[in-house]
Amino acid sequence: MLKALEGTKVLVILPATGFNDDELGRVKTTLEAAGATLVYASASEGDVTSAAGVTMKVVSITEPRTTELLGAVVIGGLGTISLVDNGIVHKALRMIERDRKPIGALSQGVAVLARGGLLKGKRATIFMSPDMLKELKDGGAQYEKKPISMDGDLVTADGAASAERFSIVLRELLTTKRGPRPRG
Repeated sequence: MLKALEGTKVLVILPATGFNDDELGRVKTTLEAAGATLVYASASEGDVTSAAGVTMKVVSITEPRTTELLGAVVIGGLGTISLVDNGIVHKALRMIERDRKPIGALSQGVAVLARGGLLKGKRATIFMSPDMLKELKDGGAQYEKKPISMDGDLVTADGAASAERFSIVLRELLTTKRGPRPRG
């Protein structure tokens, strides 16, 4: 039997250091179980390191063709703040948004969307701190004080405690965007 996301690619954006292991783990488990291939990317190609010290290889954010992606997700964590002002990351996300593909972000990853102009006029949630709330406000988003927020093709979560539910919501959104699959 075919899996709902078999044959699809989802972009997972990570900072060079300090991304949240739990957030990545939940997203990885949920989307791979549905058959998606995850394409790990960062501002530059090479190794990235999680908050717990796990190292993995990534491609440059400029490498994946957005037309080949079903959607994208920005993983949070303290290191994700390094991506907030990255214009290349913003451009890739705006191209995915332009193609009306789902985009998700967790905790500090939501600030990347806000600074990139992807949240203007949208409902979103974020990790609760004065700096993160200011990022949402400055990005033109309407803050929703709840663990997960959805607005069209956008899903945001407040952090690792919500990562499992966020991953399921993102999987369903990606599956809906993909459309029906033939039975096999």
